Amino acid sequence: MLLIGGKLLNMKKQAAFLLPLGGTEGGSQTLDMERNTAKILKEKRPVPREVTERLKYFTKMKKQILNALKDGDKTVPMLSEELGIPADEVMFHLMSLLKYGQVETGEQDDMDEYFYYKIKK
Repeated sequence: MLLIGGKLLNMKKQAAFLLPLGGTEGGSQTLDMERNTAKILKEKRPVPREVTERLKYFTKMKKQILNALKDGDKTVPMLSEELGIPADEVMFHLMSLLKYGQVETGEQDDMDEYFYYKIKK
């Protein structure tokens, strides 16, 4: 997206009017222009350090959960105890992994309280 004259334009739409009149010969020029635009926007609006650190933490937690599930199916309390993080945080990360198809639910435990989670194959 690019802001021109107070309007947000999709880069592909913008690229269409940047092409030479003769056709698509300037395709590589347009691609270079898109890369330069992205580079300029990154320089003008850098990602705040807090956001970067939070993303690193979420990635780290998800990797730890996936590594713990390599040993076998586990419930939220089992993962919480093994990883040493609160159950609600484990649930948050598990739900994002479930949403994006990296884990799946298995059977329920003996008391029908918790699902076992496993890595999706």
